[in-house]
Amino acid sequence: MASTQLPLALSLDTEATFDNYYVAPSQQLPVAVLKGVATGQGEKLVYLAGRSGRRHLLQACCQLADAQGRSVRYIPAAELLEPISVHIHPPELHEVGPTRIIP
Repeated sequence: MASTQLPLALSLDTEATFDNYYVAPSQQLPVAVLKGVATGQGEKLVYLAGRSGRRHLLQACCQLADAQGRSVRYIPAAELLEPISVHIHPPELHEVGPTRIIP
């Protein structure tokens, strides 16, 4: 039986680039690291923390990598975790009270 891989409907925000991201003095190093990742000259794994700007920076990294001819995909974590969430909390279950789950 042959299986077919379905493409995900994911695309980059074309406005999310390094050129239009304000780099505060405290963000110069993380932005430089991401540019290195995008061009293949930096780290292979990067963890971003913070309250804002992560999506823009990750998409900017993908935009730059794509412009360099590198194969890249931006997949939001929510997209990856959705099947797990549905499996843990099936839609046919309803929460009653703070701790009970009943069919």
